[in-house]
Amino acid sequence: MNNWRLRFHLHPGVKASLARDGRSVILAGPNREGWRFRSNSADISLEKSVYCGNRACAQSTEQIVICPGNIDRRIDGDDGEDIVVKWAFRRMEGSDAKPVAASRSAGRTNTPA
Repeated sequence: MNNWRLRFHLHPGVKASLARDGRSVILAGPNREGWRFRSNSADISLEKSVYCGNRACAQSTEQIVICPGNIDRRIDGDDGEDIVVKWAFRRMEGSDAKPVAASRSAGRTNTPA
């Protein structure tokens, strides 16, 4: 059963919106720097979240959620038993901020056959 979710909780100063391609989210930071979050999953959504970094009070924010629904399993010669979730944050061209290296990672989740 694939009932897992990957959740990326955003800082309250970051504004997020789903892109038209359905596989990415556009992020705008308080310094007007733009980032794009991408995934190989066609099932990405934005949900409400809570930021507890300020000990005085919790703040409302958002989270990016990836579901297992439509992930391309034909990656790197995989036999289809593993689910490979690829995701990346990339700075968008035209941002006001200085160039910063994008962070990139991939996760592997083993699922029962």
